[in-house]
Amino acid sequence: MDAALADWLLEGDPAVRWQVQRDLLDASPATWEAERARIGGEGWGATVFANQQPGGRWGSDPASKSRYSGLYSPKWTSTTFSLLLLARMGLPPGDERALAGCRALAENGNWLPDGGLVLWAERPRAHAEACVVSMLLRIFEANGYREGGAPGELTRFLLEQQFADGGWNCRLEDHHSSFNTTLLALEGLAALEPSPIVGEAMARGREFLLAHRLFRSHTTGAVVAERFTHFTDPIGWQYTILRALDHFATTAAPWDERAADAIAIVEERRGPDGRWRAATPPAGPRHVNFHAPREASRWVTLRCLRALRWWNARPSA
Repeated sequence: MDAALADWLLEGDPAVRWQVQRDLLDASPATWEAERARIGGEGWGATVFANQQPGGRWGSDPASKSRYSGLYSPKWTSTTFSLLLLARMGLPPGDERALAGCRALAENGNWLPDGGLVLWAERPRAHAEACVVSMLLRIFEANGYREGGAPGELTRFLLEQQFADGGWNCRLEDHHSSFNTTLLALEGLAALEPSPIVGEAMARGREFLLAHRLFRSHTTGAVVAERFTHFTDPIGWQYTILRALDHFATTAAPWDERAADAIAIVEERRGPDGRWRAATPPAGPRHVNFHAPREASRWVTLRCLRALRWWNARPSA
C-alpha cells in the first residue's frame, strides 16, 4: 500500500488504526491488539461511552417508566445501536460498560419461545424480527455476554428462520429474503465460533447475495436500490455493497466472480488521492462525526481497500 495513504489512515482513530494494521499492513498480533485495546478509552469509543447512562443504557428518556426506554430507539443513539457501533469498531470483549449495556437489553427485552428477543412492546408477537436478532447476536457475542439465553437462543432462532432462498427477512411472513436482514444475519453468525451448521448457513446466505451480484435483481439484472451503492459510515442497519464486500473480506469468504459488478463501483469511486468519501449518513442524531464534511472517510477507505485486497487475491487458474 502507498506509504502516504497508510500514514493518513494511521492518523485516524484507534478503531481504524488497528484494522489497518491487521488487515492492510499485516502487522504482528501484538501490534494491532495493543491498538485495539485503546478503543474504549480514546477517540470515538470514549465518546460513545461518555454518552452512556446509569444502568448501562444509551438514549433512555429519564422521565419514562417504560422498561423498553432506550433499548432500540432513538436511532442511532439507543443501547442497541451504540453497542453495534462499538462492535464494529472492534471493542475488545469483556468491557464492563458494554456488558452492562448487553445486560440491559437481555433483561428488559422479551424473550420469545422461538428463541428471539424483542425490545419493544407494541403488540403481542408470535415471532421476533430476524434483523434485530441478528444485531443482538453480534452485540452479545462481540462482548462475550453469556447470561440468560444469549447467544445460544438467538443463534437457534436465526438457523431456524433461514429462508429457502438462503437468506433472511425481518418479516417472517414474506417469501423472499431481504438484502438488509441477510447481511445482518451473516454478520451475527460470523461472530460465533465456527461450526459446520453455522458455516453451512453462512454459505447459503452468501449465495443469496452473490446470486443477486450483491445489488441486482436475480431475474432482470436491474439495480434493486440505488442506495445499496452508497458508501456510508458504519452507523445503522442499512445494506450497502461495501458492507457486503467487507463481510466477504473480513471472514475470508471464498473468492467469487459474481462480486465483480460491486468491485467495479468501488474502483470507480476512488479519488485521485487514493481515498474514498462517504455518502450522506442516515438521518438522526449520532454519537460521532467520523470525518469533516466533504473530506475523505478513513472508515470507508479502510473497507474499500480491504475489499480490493480480498478481490485481488483471487485464486490462480
